[in-house]
Amino acid sequence: MPRILLAILAGIGLALSGAAMQSITRNYLVSPFTLGISSAAALGASVCIVFGQGFFFRSELGIISSAFMA
Repeated sequence: MPRILLAILAGIGLALSGAAMQSITRNYLVSPFTLGISSAAALGASVCIVFGQGFFFRSELGIISSAFMA
């Protein structure tokens, strides 16, 4: 049951973020690459991996949080 509820919440979050990006750009085929979100997340993860900068220093949670915060 918890997995099902988490999957539903994740789907709702993805749908809302997709709708927001479509309405901001007025483009129905918008993707994270269009706005540079993917590149920023890759930069944040790379900085955490290479330099060890982040919240939890070279742990999986640190890499994920650095990618999210970038």
